[in-house]
Amino acid sequence: MTPKDPVFQTIENLSDAQALALAPETQAELLDDLMLSGASGIVLALPSQVELSQHPSFPFVWGLQMNALRGWEVSSKLNARLLITELQGEEISVGHLLIPHGKRFSPKPFLSRKGPKPEDQALAQSNANLEKSSFMQVFGVSPAPGRYAVTVFYHDWPSETSVVTVSSSNGVESAAALAAPSLLSEPATQSYTKQAAQRDKNNLPSYEPRAGVGALPTLGLTARLERDPAGRLIALGQLRLTKNEVITANSSLKGKVPDAFVRLHIVVMTLDQAETTIKTLIAPLDEFSGDYVAQFTVDLSSFLQQATSLVYLIAGSQKSGPLEL
Repeated sequence: MTPKDPVFQTIENLSDAQALALAPETQAELLDDLMLSGASGIVLALPSQVELSQHPSFPFVWGLQMNALRGWEVSSKLNARLLITELQGEEISVGHLLIPHGKRFSPKPFLSRKGPKPEDQALAQSNANLEKSSFMQVFGVSPAPGRYAVTVFYHDWPSETSVVTVSSSNGVESAAALAAPSLLSEPATQSYTKQAAQRDKNNLPSYEPRAGVGALPTLGLTARLERDPAGRLIALGQLRLTKNEVITANSSLKGKVPDAFVRLHIVVMTLDQAETTIKTLIAPLDEFSGDYVAQFTVDLSSFLQQATSLVYLIAGSQKSGPLEL
């Protein structure tokens, strides 16, 4: 991906009204600007607030630009995805942006690296999309009222993450929870003790602070990959979140979960594969200068067994990645 281009910022900064109902002439103008920019990447325009009684399908706008070689290397049809996580909740779902929910099709014609590799003048050709879509189109349902972090991905190209508040003044919620058939999560009532959180680093995941590593100076999530002495491929990470993204244990969960925690999602995407694997951990948090911080060590060996697989780490509205071999 190239550094953020002004046209990408223009699309990201569309007003709520534009993101919910982009005028065709504005869409055409922005698409022209995108094609002329020469930039590459994926972009999301999401309203900051959505009232489901007025916009039951929950519309949004997204764009993608790449050159012909990138389009040949990574199929947009199979690898453009939308990810939504519920802040302070359990929901996380991934859907395909260019494959309508429930549609049956053969992926074979759309596989990456299919056909001759672009060469010479064809390499300079630019492919751009600026699409009006909706959560109903991607998932078959809209999210229930709540606060969510939303990101679009084109395999190893992520967009900026946007936060949206979903409400319903008439009390009508979405028809069903978002479907996430590949979700592998630890329940919020998992057995938890402080001793488990501070256990020996040979037993992962570990949330024990690492010597010489201080808190992140700003909000965010960072991680790096390395091999440990046992040969495992581990992610060493740390995060810093605002209070409104932290989950606190109520009286019925005291002792079963940390007093303050966040769900740390390991999101595994493999080139051209329909399913996205998700593993969810409960990471304990400590208060620090008005925010909440954590360090973690996670074994990713089982998730990065294929050269075409990569991992994103998601916590609240923060993300890190892609982490790949």
